[in-house]
Amino acid sequence: MVLDGGMNKLASLAVDEDTGDVLISMRLGLNPGGAIELINPYKDSFGIRLVEDKERVPLQIAIMQSKGYIFWASAKCIKRADYTGNNTKCIVDKKAAALSFDPESARLCYVDEDNRAAVDCVNFDGAPQQTNVAMFKPQGLGDSITFRVSGENMLFFDKLNMSGTILMLSKQKDGTFAVTGGVEKRQ
Repeated sequence: MVLDGGMNKLASLAVDEDTGDVLISMRLGLNPGGAIELINPYKDSFGIRLVEDKERVPLQIAIMQSKGYIFWASAKCIKRADYTGNNTKCIVDKKAAALSFDPESARLCYVDEDNRAAVDCVNFDGAPQQTNVAMFKPQGLGDSITFRVSGENMLFFDKLNMSGTILMLSKQKDGTFAVTGGVEKRQ
């Protein structure tokens, strides 16, 4: 599958592990905002627009179709919409540098763009669930970070501050994550 955004600049993608659907975000022309569109490469459904965000291009997207939600980082908050694109609302009044689901604990985790020293988690309605589930060095994290929670593990990558190391963190009994190892970048 080859996707050409034409005048729209592609920004991010997320894959729904349950259905194989792909959500992409893109800048719409020269506007500051953007949109999230659904693509299902197995059903030849391309470009079904689900959400438009007039404030900012959604740079981080997280999908949980089993709960019926799409989450994304907007200009001033983390937003949530139904999987159909309806009922959009801010659920966390912070800008997110990265998002990931913790499906085992039924929560959405994020790194605050203004305080890049910890991962915090909220319930799907935005109610605080647990703060500081993973802590990082006092100077915080770089601009290019990503993380994923999978079962009892979190994989974390900070391109600028860790020289390409992927950290492995394991979930503790209290719901926090502790660094248990890492994978060094091959030379």
